[in-house]
Amino acid sequence: MVSDAFVIAFAVPGSVLALIGASTAAVFIPAFTRVEGDKEYFTSNVLTILALIGLLFTAVFATFPEALVFVFASQLDVETFALTAEMLRIMVWSAIPILLFGVLQSYLQIKNAFFVASILVIPINIYTILSIMFSKAVEITYIMGYGVVAGNIMALILLFVAVHRKGYRYKPVIDFKMPELRMLLFLLAPVMLTTFLGEINLIIDRNFASSLAVGTISSLNYASKTINILVATIGTSVATVLYPRMSKYAAEDNLAEIRRCVIESMKKLIPVLLPAVVGIVILAGPIVRIVFERGEFTQQNTQMAMESLRMYAPLLLFSCINVILTRALFSIRDTKTPAIITAVSIGVGIGLKFVLIGPLAHMGLALSSSISAMLSMIMLLFVLRRRIGLLSLKKNKWEWVKVQAALIVMAAAVAGGYHLLPVMDGGTLQCILLTGGLVFTGMVVYVLILAITRASFLRETIGMLQRLFTARSRKVQT
Repeated sequence: MVSDAFVIAFAVPGSVLALIGASTAAVFIPAFTRVEGDKEYFTSNVLTILALIGLLFTAVFATFPEALVFVFASQLDVETFALTAEMLRIMVWSAIPILLFGVLQSYLQIKNAFFVASILVIPINIYTILSIMFSKAVEITYIMGYGVVAGNIMALILLFVAVHRKGYRYKPVIDFKMPELRMLLFLLAPVMLTTFLGEINLIIDRNFASSLAVGTISSLNYASKTINILVATIGTSVATVLYPRMSKYAAEDNLAEIRRCVIESMKKLIPVLLPAVVGIVILAGPIVRIVFERGEFTQQNTQMAMESLRMYAPLLLFSCINVILTRALFSIRDTKTPAIITAVSIGVGIGLKFVLIGPLAHMGLALSSSISAMLSMIMLLFVLRRRIGLLSLKKNKWEWVKVQAALIVMAAAVAGGYHLLPVMDGGTLQCILLTGGLVFTGMVVYVLILAITRASFLRETIGMLQRLFTARSRKVQT
């Protein structure tokens, strides 16, 4: 009960506010690159408006948290519903930081401070984990909510310190007549619709899950969180680096360079993502056990999360590619097409949920998400081909054959080792060591086959790492 209440209360502010905050951050970079006047004035204008929206959100839903809980999880039992509402009453005080995060991160990305922008989650996670541990020790549930708020505030402070070091000075200003702000608002509407549809999909998922066994919401959340962390680490990180560059090329009407960025990133990402997907499918059990199975997280929860994780695994590939393709469209100021594609894929996903929840229960919900993401990827590729030119990965067919051969051998080695070794039979330490050994073995086998077949992907990756290491070394010496 407590875990479901915390998960929902933790997710609600971010889910609702992502409609505004994340959407604004998505179009901030293309708008910023086209500001001809005072860029700091434009940034302060956007931040002030977002802060006022956050203040209004906090005032309303700190008073009436039950309204949000009803929307997100209407089928909770009475006791869990009440606990969720009280936790949410505390956590809505994170509204202003959540709304400002995206724009401040985008500003840092424009200034090439990618690392600083990417570590936002660290203080949030530290405060959240510590508050959960302290809450359990003193048996006061609501401490978890205060920990989440403290983590968000600390993250906001660190971001302001970072942008200050990059030369930004905030000045409270509201100017709705600014042309660049009007352009941002014009681009914002379709992105907000896209984000809104995504959050509606999450609400639908939770409502479907709340009709299943107790603990289903938490198990699905843990499984999807594992995939989302990987998407953020891999796909979003790549898109974050490419987005300012693609926006600059778009401002110069250089579609050829945008196309090159997309193709090269996909050629580098897919050979990395495919073995990751296969590895997650094979090692879902030990992954869930190592990361989540402790305290009130039982073996039944592990089983449900493991099954969900296997169905979510393809989502890693499709979501990482989708992030890059969507950013490419945003860079050329096409925000309507992703909204339409999102609407279509979510509609298909809802239909799949109704079909699959009966025979597959929680696994059906996870599988429907993966299929929807695949459909989105196909449609995005088709649209981008028409907008910026041919996005062909077929020029080197034999290179993809080499990658597939390496993938098959790797999967056989890891699966064989998993079935032969007592990975799940002993204690947690044994599980960690054996799982780590299997992961290492899979990596070695995959790279070895690529080396034997002389795959260009491996040569290009090694060359890229060597250039990066050389550049870093020269920078340190100077």
